[in-house]
Amino acid sequence: MGAATTTAASALVLACGTALADAEVDKPSDPALTAEANEHLRGTIGRLYTHFPGQDEGARVISTATVVDSESGDVILGAGHAVYNDKGELADLVEFVPGLHEDEQPFGTWQAKKWVVPDAYVESERATDDFAVVVLETDEEGRHIEDVVGGGHQICFDCANPGAEPQHAKVYGYPGEHEGGQVLDMSCQAQVQFQENRRFGYCDNDVDAPGGGASGTALIADVDGESGTGTIIGVYTCKVGDELCGTPLTGPEQEIFDENQGAVGRKS
Repeated sequence: MGAATTTAASALVLACGTALADAEVDKPSDPALTAEANEHLRGTIGRLYTHFPGQDEGARVISTATVVDSESGDVILGAGHAVYNDKGELADLVEFVPGLHEDEQPFGTWQAKKWVVPDAYVESERATDDFAVVVLETDEEGRHIEDVVGGGHQICFDCANPGAEPQHAKVYGYPGEHEGGQVLDMSCQAQVQFQENRRFGYCDNDVDAPGGGASGTALIADVDGESGTGTIIGVYTCKVGDELCGTPLTGPEQEIFDENQGAVGRKS
């Protein structure tokens, strides 16, 4: 069981469920995908806000998280360091804003009720397995995040480890230096095959590697051009120069995902 875990008090969630296409504002897009696929993809990725004990009341740590297909329909994936800091503290508040674009929050703000990092992340003092499973509250109508945004991405464990075949993945996130962290950056693509030092490659289309705020970004392979749904094979957490690094999904990540994906129970 994940050593670092917390459950927050129940809270109402603000979710309006407005489709992204309803807003007449230019939004980032991937030219390889249809308009419908881009709309769905943007809705499954969002800004994660966390607060830690001792911070000012309004202070928030920012990162990125992604909706994943789960038994409950309530699970998002992100970076361990977004919810467990270098002081060994768990966040005491976690909020998710899917589809954030400038001042628009098309699906509202969702409160988390549980966030978990692997034992291996705690024991390694945050050197490896930088990964978090976050379980969201349902909204005030009892809906799950997957139902509202149209489903989550599949997840594949042991798909991008050392020795596995390299896979092309999309690396979409909310880096703070890009439009103030309020606009999804969809420019980075990478070849993913994790090395022992957790590095996996470069952006392969002459753009800057994602910066702070993009931590927690899912590495999404095999994105379907029509639906916008793909398979998560890892999580981006850092960069060294222009080289990207992060967490391959292995046993510790699968353990906490399996333990928490059915936290509410949606499907028969």
